[in-house]
Amino acid sequence: MLSVNHLFNRHTLSDTRVVNQQEVLSQRLSSGKRINSAKDDAAGLQISNRLQTQIKVKEQTQRNINDGISYGQVADAALAEVTEHLQRFRTLALQAANGSYSDEDRLAIDQEVQQGIAAIDYIANNTEVFGKKPLLTATVPDTPLSNVLPLDEVLTNGIQALRPSGYRSFGLIPAGSSNVRVQIDSFGMNDDIGLFRANGQHLIGQDRSASSAMIESQLFTNANGYNGDETYDNSLLFSGGGYNYPAVNSNTVAGMTFTYSGNGNPGNNLEELHIDTVTEPLLLTVIGNGSFNITATWDSIGSLVQSAPRESDGPVHITAKDLAIGESGYLVYEDIEASATSLNLSALNVKTADGAQGSIGVIDQALKTVGEFRADIGANLNALEHVARNQSTQELNLNSANQRIIDADFASTVAEKTKQDILQQSQIAITSQAKQAFNQSMTNIISLLS
Repeated sequence: MLSVNHLFNRHTLSDTRVVNQQEVLSQRLSSGKRINSAKDDAAGLQISNRLQTQIKVKEQTQRNINDGISYGQVADAALAEVTEHLQRFRTLALQAANGSYSDEDRLAIDQEVQQGIAAIDYIANNTEVFGKKPLLTATVPDTPLSNVLPLDEVLTNGIQALRPSGYRSFGLIPAGSSNVRVQIDSFGMNDDIGLFRANGQHLIGQDRSASSAMIESQLFTNANGYNGDETYDNSLLFSGGGYNYPAVNSNTVAGMTFTYSGNGNPGNNLEELHIDTVTEPLLLTVIGNGSFNITATWDSIGSLVQSAPRESDGPVHITAKDLAIGESGYLVYEDIEASATSLNLSALNVKTADGAQGSIGVIDQALKTVGEFRADIGANLNALEHVARNQSTQELNLNSANQRIIDADFASTVAEKTKQDILQQSQIAITSQAKQAFNQSMTNIISLLS
């Protein structure tokens, strides 16, 4: 009897092992995974968890990159529209500069220019993506112009002052200034008024071509408001048309009308310059080797800082790596400014032939600036597309590696399940036959005893 019970116990333990193995196999087949809990493969589960973390990070990085591509595409499309307006301005300015047109014709041309300027401002202020304004800068960037004091900080309005001359920027006349008048008395020392653009273009004064090397090395420096790499340019220089004090002869450049007395030396100590409206920052110099008395008056002096509040977000950082740490983890869309004011377009004037001629240089500079913006955005778009493809390939490979670790092999699992089913059925059949044989033996023994 004990041996028979022992046999039954062995069959029971065997049945339990088969049932447990069948449960594992059934779970693998139903979930499709080889590892469903830590007990299935502890080391494999740890590796799989690490791979799944990397995969999820890759997926989010990919979404971030796609958002960055969309941001760049919106900004580039808007700048393309700005470029078309500028190209039209260039054509209209050249048209208005032609002597075959009357003043009435130029007024009609100017109306189209002014409408285009308003359209550029509309594009800059209303282009938006992800709640950001890609064509507006958050703050006016610090430039070398900030190193030169504005005229109203150098002088008191209408009060004469004695100052030394030399190769330096005497003061800054910011855009937005109006009715600015400067008078000097050089005491026979041959000190001369000079007015320059921030790009080094000489607008008012005596031609300095003979001393251009000295201008470029001593005047065109960061401390004087320049980048330091400017080249002397006298292509728009107005020398006053001969000496005429008080100043009566005028010239217009970029919507600014300059009335200048011309070089007062030798023999005449007094010089005068008047500017009606300043449409871009101008750097005032008094070049010479002595000292002079200067008196300046103005109705208003502008500012380098934009006073009107507006929505902007600064540079946009796109995560180009899984770790958003340090500069190398990001691709940056730099803060750009493509409003009409920032491109010096606000005071474009083609109502006269001289105004049209002066506008051409401003428009060319604006085209160059917008072109640089688009080149930077295009480079970022190309870089992001390359990174996106690389991230996609990495994600695919990581998924494949994870599947090889965690996914069930259906063929081998089904074969093993079939084997275990056969074993279980065999054990059931053997147990049943043993029980029947035992019962028959017991019946026979009872019959013999009775």
